[in-house]
Amino acid sequence: MKRNSKEDKFPWTKPTAAQEEEEEDSAGRRREEEDGGEERKRVVRERLPEDLIHVMIVHSFRVHEISEERLAQRSEEFRASYAEEKARSEKWQADDQALIDQYLIHGYAESVREVTDDDDEDDGDDDDDGTAEKDRILNF
Repeated sequence: MKRNSKEDKFPWTKPTAAQEEEEEDSAGRRREEEDGGEERKRVVRERLPEDLIHVMIVHSFRVHEISEERLAQRSEEFRASYAEEKARSEKWQADDQALIDQYLIHGYAESVREVTDDDDEDDGDDDDDGTAEKDRILNF
């Protein structure tokens, strides 16, 4: 028997049956995705402009605090809506603070987001020098 491949010469480099199944499964998923199956997702890291970080520092988003006594006078629907908005605000504050801390430590901040193949990374409204991005940030 003639040995032509690395796998034939070194049997320990041959994939196990489980690895072969996994490769076949991932290849099948890739084909489904290409044929219009599930959308492929990927993680995109982008460095945030310094101007945006400065805006975050100066203008932190907060929900107006309402005392428990005043909340008790409101409807149940209002209290539920207020609780949701307050939780969302606290999450945004925590996310913004993490970016601000990253900026203060490293001198820059990176945002990480998950996108699908259908999402456009570039909206097409940025100039080559990034002035449209700055205008959008500063004119919020």
